[in-house]
Amino acid sequence: MSDEPKLRSPRSIQGQRWPSLMTERTAAAYLDGSVALLEKQVSKGIMPIPIFYDGKPMWQKEAIDLALARLAGEVAPDWRDKSPLHHPELAKPKPKRRW
Repeated sequence: MSDEPKLRSPRSIQGQRWPSLMTERTAAAYLDGSVALLEKQVSKGIMPIPIFYDGKPMWQKEAIDLALARLAGEVAPDWRDKSPLHHPELAKPKPKRRW
């Protein structure tokens, strides 16, 4: 017998805690879909784009959960979150004039 651990497929992760960062295959399994479907949803802007971790594209579980909540209408995107008009701390400081 080999001492190497058996590799689990993403489908066998169901019922267990999902990782914070997921490969494309694991993220697709988390969504119970295919890699092609995930790529399509990312290209449409429905699902988040991956971040690059150690040179590999990885999906954040929190970002996927937020995208799903938006699809379900649980969380509405609010344009004011990034607006300097509503959040003065986001405004760029004006350059001082020297007369």
